Amino acid sequence: MTGTHVETDELRSAAKSIADAMGTADDTNLEQVPKKGDTYGHDKVTTALTNFCTTWELAKKILQQRSASAGETLEGAAGTYDEREQQEKSKFQGDGGGGAPQPSPSPGPSPAPQGAP
Repeated sequence: MTGTHVETDELRSAAKSIADAMGTADDTNLEQVPKKGDTYGHDKVTTALTNFCTTWELAKKILQQRSASAGETLEGAAGTYDEREQQEKSKFQGDGGGGAPQPSPSPGPSPAPQGAP
């Protein structure tokens, strides 16, 4: 992939933002919203509200799981990009730390002259 640059700090920042948002949702328990039937004046209202809150509590948990997975994927991608970039840099740094690979200190045998028996 030539010409592609990835800001790995941005990937990590997005992963952290997802984790922070989902952490805030931990403080919310929709199943605790419904009270006794007489609180709402009728048992059917309590039943309907209980079903509604139970459904949305489950949906919240699914969203948290999927969001956590997305955050982990972003973190993993950032790590992969960083690792790959380091591998590519090391190809060009060699032992001397220069921009090109260093020649071998002991060259191989000289080629035989042309036309020799």
